[in-house]
Amino acid sequence: AIVVAPPFGIVDVTVRHQVYEGSEGDYFPPLVMASDWLPAKWTPEDLTNPEIRAALKVQGMSFDTFLKQQNSSMGDVMRALPPRKIKCGDTALKYVVVAVGGMIEPLEEITGYKPTGRTALQIFDQDIFPQIN
Repeated sequence: AIVVAPPFGIVDVTVRHQVYEGSEGDYFPPLVMASDWLPAKWTPEDLTNPEIRAALKVQGMSFDTFLKQQNSSMGDVMRALPPRKIKCGDTALKYVVVAVGGMIEPLEEITGYKPTGRTALQIFDQDIFPQIN
């Protein structure tokens, strides 16, 4: 999950907390805060696993058709918020925004959602605020 919070086009506090194969996660920074990014293009490989792509191929269905049938609003979001690409050292990251969500509560009141075992306020205080202060 990323946050788009101007001047940052990408704020990603979960980049190191995803499931990666082997030591892939070691190549990612602990936090991404990027105000500069390049537009990118998405591919089905960015969004689906090999099993889904193989099943679509057997059915003779393109990924675009599948997307329109299963989740047309996802395509709308991807057109409105184009993919963005950044470099972190020798690692290139591509972000494809597929949904938009938000919370109206102040960070202090978001206590049930703990993506890394910490509350939203703890993540902000420990990871984000020091980067922008």
